[in-house]
Amino acid sequence: MLLIAGVLAYVFCVRSSRFTIKVASSDLQEVLVSKGGAKAYFNAPGWMANHTQNPWYATAPSFLPACIGPTCGAWLAQHIWLHYAFTQDKEFLREYYPILRGASQFMQAVLVEDPKTGMLVTAPSNSPENKYTTADGQTAGVCAGPSMDMQILWELFGNCAAAAELLGGDAEFRDEALRARARLVPPRIGKHGQRHVSTAGAGGL
Repeated sequence: MLLIAGVLAYVFCVRSSRFTIKVASSDLQEVLVSKGGAKAYFNAPGWMANHTQNPWYATAPSFLPACIGPTCGAWLAQHIWLHYAFTQDKEFLREYYPILRGASQFMQAVLVEDPKTGMLVTAPSNSPENKYTTADGQTAGVCAGPSMDMQILWELFGNCAAAAELLGGDAEFRDEALRARARLVPPRIGKHGQRHVSTAGAGGL
């Protein structure tokens, strides 16, 4: 809810010269960066947030069926690029680029190769509010490479590379982000014309 409300509301606030959402979202990200969830739960660089956030800045997986969502920080970090795209405020982008970069750095570190395709996916993860039926009839909520993750990461890696290009320097990291994006599993359409909510196999590796 926090992620969706923040993205939907901040454009109005910028247009009306009210920067509450911008500041609150950026401050939240700075606190999440300092919490160390990436190191504690994944032994990875950068920063991350799982599915559930609250006023206490929790980064741990929650008790909900959608217990783990490693791209939630990446989703939240998109606010930085959206704000720049709307305002063309290059100094804002320069100030918060390290947060955008850190989200990208974490996601590049934790992606794994799908043995069926050789493409990169998130695992474990989940597609919020979706469940899967396995070949033996069991119901599961955890999967590998949900479409939501792949689309968030396509956007994140591309925007991070564009930001690096605009600001100058960090060319090596820019190239790494673009190489990772090129290896993400693309969206898939099922045999019945439905959109796959999980891109790796049938809900898992």
